[in-house]
Order: sequence, then structure tokens, then C-alpha cells
Amino acid sequence: MVTDDPNISTRVEARYQSASQATVCRALKLAHFHPYKIRLTQELHANDELRRLRYCRWFLDVSEENYYFSKYILFSDECTFQNNGNVNRHNSHYWVTENPHWMQQAHTQVRWSVNVWAGILGDNIIGPYFIDGNVNGNEYRRFLNNELVALLDNVPLKLRMNMWFQQDGHPAHTAKATRELLNEKFGNRWIGLHGPREWPPRSPDLTQLDFFCGVI
Repeated sequence: MVTDDPNISTRVEARYQSASQATVCRALKLAHFHPYKIRLTQELHANDELRRLRYCRWFLDVSEENYYFSKYILFSDECTFQNNGNVNRHNSHYWVTENPHWMQQAHTQVRWSVNVWAGILGDNIIGPYFIDGNVNGNEYRRFLNNELVALLDNVPLKLRMNMWFQQDGHPAHTAKATRELLNEKFGNRWIGLHGPREWPPRSPDLTQLDFFCGVI
């Protein structure tokens, strides 16, 4: 069955064979089959390595001066959730005896989608906040001016007063009006593309959100 359909689940196999799922898993293991999972990767450009190293060295230097520095950074990100069948890595397996270096393509047509913003500040989950429509400069600045303040209500005042704000290089984040607003709100305590401290492009591996919240 797994030779005919390497994506088949052990639950489906168990149902067809009138056996327990544990029995199916044992049989696959004895036959040296392994459930390979998809790993999403980020393409890097030629000059990305230097920019990533520059950021990491700065971060380590500051952390040596202040061990708790990372707890004062509000790491933020947005994600668009769609109904177009994008890969769920937890439920997608490929049963074979050797790594097939398999790729699974996602559909491109979308019937509906929803944009979600979330943040992590120390031990606090900030949000999530659902954004109607596309994330453009005006909507993002409205969020920073109005919604972010409310989302931080339960964060201790000392943490808010010393907080750094991090964002990626989304066009809504890098607009001149957005950067001026961030300078007004945070001074030089924000991290982002074209900011006082550059956030290196194509670096989802440097923020906790992609590991903890799954917002990439």
C-alpha cells in the first residue's frame, strides 16, 4: 500500500487491513520504511550571509552587556492563512526506504484568506490580532498607533518602557511613513529593514515566532 501511495497515513492503512495503527507502524519499521517529512527552506541571496552575521554579532555583543536583552525585544510577524491546501508539515509524510528528496507543490488559487499579526515579548504572547484585507502601509500604521497599545496593556510598564520592536522587511514595514512612526514611538530601539538596527532579509530562523507560534 505504501509503495502504491507513499503519502498514505497509517490510520488509513490500519483501517483497510483491519489492524491496529501500532501494528502497521511496526510492520513499516520492520520493512525499513521511514516517514520522511517536508522541510520548508528559505532561499538566500549572495550578500545575505554578511548581513546575517552582522546582525548576529551585534545581538551577541549587546547580550553580553545585558543578559536579559532578548526578553525586551517584541518579535513580531504577520502570516496569511489560506484555504488553498498549503502544506501541513505535521500531517504530510512520504513512506519510503530511502530519502526521495520529494517536493510537494501547493495550489496557487485562493478562495479566502485571513491575515494575522502576533508577537512575542519575553514570556508574553502578544495577540494574535486579525487584520481585515491586505496588510498595506496605512493599515499597518493604524495598527501600530491604535491596536498595539491595547495589545500591550497587560505587559509590565518597565518592560514596555525599555522595549525594542522587531519587524521584517514587508513593504508595509519599510515605507518612509512607517519608519518615521517607528522612530517617533521607539527612537533607535527598533529592528527592521532600513531601521536603526537592520533586520537581515530572508531570516525566519532568527525569530521565535516561526518556531513557537508557527506564523511564517
